[in-house]
Amino acid sequence: MKAALKAGRASKKLTTIESMIAGAIAGSATVMLTNPIWVVNTRMTTRKSESDEQVLPGAKPTKAPSTIGTLLSIIRDEGPMRLFAGVMPALVLVINPILQYTVFEQLKNMLEKKRRVTPTDAFYLGALGKLMATSITYPYITVKSRMHVAGKDRPKEDMLTSFCRIIKEDGWAGLYRGKQVPYEYLIVFRF
Repeated sequence: MKAALKAGRASKKLTTIESMIAGAIAGSATVMLTNPIWVVNTRMTTRKSESDEQVLPGAKPTKAPSTIGTLLSIIRDEGPMRLFAGVMPALVLVINPILQYTVFEQLKNMLEKKRRVTPTDAFYLGALGKLMATSITYPYITVKSRMHVAGKDRPKEDMLTSFCRIIKEDGWAGLYRGKQVPYEYLIVFRF
């Protein structure tokens, strides 16, 4: 509001750039606060999918640690900073909604020059914006997930090293390969 008054703008609403900056700041704060939760979640998810060990007849299968147990185990075995593994690619991923919004707005503006934008148009433009933003940022999701699961038995790498290793071992397609795609990114493909 102060910037709007100082610039003499009639509207006190945020401009597109101000909205993007506010979104980036809010997204970054969210990443810093929630990354430890995502590290624990990713560890628990991958542990469950990897634990296909055979149990002898009559023996009790080992019970997987709880969320708190996993959290405490990470802190005890690897140190509290390990809860921030993958934070750099997660911070880069803050640009995903910014890209989506920008693509949506640009496409909407182009369409508005030709005709009125309908709700159906807005839905498809939003889906296209999300598809493009996710296509651009998906490699960071892959790297972030690998950084989350790196622990005592897996190499700990920085973001650039992880990118280079994935490309070297799996090619460029390896950046888009994964065992499981997050549900929020599948919504675009459901229509």
